[in-house]
Amino acid sequence: MALPELTQRVWRISAAAILAVGGLLRLYQLGLKPLHHDEGVNGVFLVRLLHEGYYHYDPANYHGPTLYYLALLVVRLGRLFHGDGLSEASLRVIAAIFGIAIVALVLWMHRLLGKREALVAAALIAISPGAVFYSRYFIHETLFVFFTLAIAVCGWQAWHRSDPRYLPIGALAAALLFATKETALVSLVVLALAVVTQRVWARMREGPRAAAHAGRGFWQRLGGWPRASIYVSLGVVLFGAAYVLFYSSFFTNPKGIRDSLATFTIWTKTGFSMEFFPKYAYVTWIWQEEWPLLLVAVVGTAVVVWNRLSSFAAFVGIWAAGLFAAYTLIPYKEPWLAQNFTIPAAIAGGYGAVRLWERTRVLAFVGLGLAIVLLYQTIHLNFVRYDDETEPYVYMQTTREVNDLVREVHAMAKRTGAGAGMAISLVAPEYWPLPWYLRDYRNAGYWGHIVPTQAPVVISSKDQAWELKDRLGPAYQFVRFYDLRPGVTLALFTRK
Repeated sequence: MALPELTQRVWRISAAAILAVGGLLRLYQLGLKPLHHDEGVNGVFLVRLLHEGYYHYDPANYHGPTLYYLALLVVRLGRLFHGDGLSEASLRVIAAIFGIAIVALVLWMHRLLGKREALVAAALIAISPGAVFYSRYFIHETLFVFFTLAIAVCGWQAWHRSDPRYLPIGALAAALLFATKETALVSLVVLALAVVTQRVWARMREGPRAAAHAGRGFWQRLGGWPRASIYVSLGVVLFGAAYVLFYSSFFTNPKGIRDSLATFTIWTKTGFSMEFFPKYAYVTWIWQEEWPLLLVAVVGTAVVVWNRLSSFAAFVGIWAAGLFAAYTLIPYKEPWLAQNFTIPAAIAGGYGAVRLWERTRVLAFVGLGLAIVLLYQTIHLNFVRYDDETEPYVYMQTTREVNDLVREVHAMAKRTGAGAGMAISLVAPEYWPLPWYLRDYRNAGYWGHIVPTQAPVVISSKDQAWELKDRLGPAYQFVRFYDLRPGVTLALFTRK
């Protein structure tokens, strides 16, 4: 039994409500959790870019420059309202914006999926624990996922809707994808394979003649080769311009363009030589953190493909399965990489869920129950247990105790009267993201091993503490231990 068509008013109100919920979950208390190790490194890059205008792409750092330059725009805007515009929240705003943009892009897909289907898919992503968690992280992944989705949508519109205007937009998204992260190559290869697989699926669904018709006369349907070539040429120009601009640091580092190619060699060695987790890690992580989304995604995608429903939903489902297979086979795994396939899987799953809903209205109540559970998991993960190492998505997260450590250092600077000029010696081998938090202390030294010092504040690892205590002598007092992250505990000493 077909569901009644949504009126335009109901569609707009529903879409706005989903965007509002997605935005609230991503922006509320954005600075709540301390910066992760990687966020601290990215934050220091941004600080240097902000204050010195310096950023040169380093292939050994792997990830590309878009995150820093786009975040720079947000931080500069923030400076109009608050100090230097730098805080944990201001760093993460750019990721939150792109997280919201992903939800908006899925809502736009109602042209390809249908209104009700797009609402369900967007709602799943809006309240997904993983999508929310990593939209509140100053790392590259959320930007990367948005650009990948944009390429898929633009390519589909150009091919199936015969609209060449999407070609240059897709080319620009591809350039930004490559300028965001080196795994762009993996995403585009899987995307191409998904296109081929979808064409085979279409032949099975529509018959050889109908399927082949979509491929014949492509340029004619775009208005002829002369007209289409204009958009193709514009796409090539946009791709090249964006790629060169970002990797050359806006023409201040031409070497960055060559380095952007060298990174693929470095990343390949890293990706296939480092294995910290078992092959099935992604399934385990996703099931523990957001099993309702996994359930809807798998069942919904299976319904789409098995029943030969929407071509676009099937394409996205095949694409998600391909990305899951690729990231499962690659030995190097990180929890945030799961977004690459959970978000497209939610799109296909949302479509299939509506098709099941048409068959029996009882599933509407089941779906509502799953949504409530998913929202609870999101709130629990992002606002309560954001530094709990038993949560898979909370991977090597800095604990909230780092805030106590930083406050004690600030209090010491105030007591000595030295302020930002107070000397600090960090002799611990691991200390990130402390360089971000102590960025204003111009006499902070990051030694990584015990050195002679008379600095008012000395920070060591727990293993170094007793040796350091003997070396410092009675002029210093041990304050306490602070858990920086799982397996890393710091010791704070201050001069009496």
